[in-house]
Order: sequence, then structure tokens, then C-alpha cells
Amino acid sequence: FFLPFSDWNIYNEQSMKAEFWSNNNFHGVDLSCLKDEAVLENFSQAVVGCFDPATVVSNLNQPATHFVDFQTVTGKQLQDIMVNFEFKVSQNMLVRVLLH
Repeated sequence: FFLPFSDWNIYNEQSMKAEFWSNNNFHGVDLSCLKDEAVLENFSQAVVGCFDPATVVSNLNQPATHFVDFQTVTGKQLQDIMVNFEFKVSQNMLVRVLLH
């Protein structure tokens, strides 16, 4: 299932992980040219853990779902998974993550 949520603490934590790469004098080496790539890398990784249901910005009882039959799915089908979904956002806030 998928649900949109917004959690500033998780967002800030992920942002701070990439902050190291904004250093323009790390023992004489300018690392700042790598910061954009580091941000993309950090935000593309899964964050595993518990979440506060109050951070979900749509109906908690109506997640988008996608089922995979691991008995019959091929490797090629797992490489390119497309999931169509639509949410009715119930709160006015920036959605940063899809919870899955």
C-alpha cells in the first residue's frame, strides 16, 4: 500500500546526511560539486521505521494498493513496476514522501 505523508523530522534528518557534501574545504578538497548528487541519493533510499499516523495527509483507511504474485512474476516485470494511484489530500501541507 501507499500513503502520502509529511514529516519534517525525517526530511531534516535526510537533508543533514547530505550536508557533509556542501563542504568546500575538506582537507583542501572542494566537495560541494557532489552535494546535489548526495541529496538525490539520500532521498531515494528507503527510510524504515515507525510513523505517526498524524503525519498521513490523506485518508488512512484508503491507501493505494498494488499486488505482486511472486509465484508468477518475471524478473523483467519487477524491473519496471508502474502503479497508478490517486489520493485526496485532507491537510494543507507539503507531501514529501509516499509511505509504503
